[in-house]
Amino acid sequence: MGQIVPPTVEAYLAGLNRLGDAALQAVAADGAAGGLPLVDAEVGALLHVLTRTTGARRVLEIGTAIGYSSIWMARALPPGGLLITFSCSGGVDAALFQKIVAGAALDAGVDARILRRLSQGPDHPVALNFPEGEYLKGLVVEVG
Repeated sequence: MGQIVPPTVEAYLAGLNRLGDAALQAVAADGAAGGLPLVDAEVGALLHVLTRTTGARRVLEIGTAIGYSSIWMARALPPGGLLITFSCSGGVDAALFQKIVAGAALDAGVDARILRRLSQGPDHPVALNFPEGEYLKGLVVEVG
């Protein structure tokens, strides 16, 4: 968060965040170790609060890296709520993406099931000699 507010304000806001836990800290540490871009814990808490206070039953996430934001939002969804999440990386195949989302659901402590798999449209075909061209993977996940 240091890019938007001074470090003293950031430290104050971090001290107010009581929604984090060991599972989120472990995912954040894994992301940092891998050099992956993650939102700060305060942004995650904001996503959680916004999801809950608006009574959202569906959340759209574009750019799932390792599921950190997914954990925050999945925990805030009511039973039967939908997390619609996408990875736009050619470096993440469909199997790895599903594993990431499944791990996020497990870390979030929610029951989840895939209702639908999504991908890029027919106007973006995937060359057989370049499977990384299948860059867009999406899942519609119902949380219980």
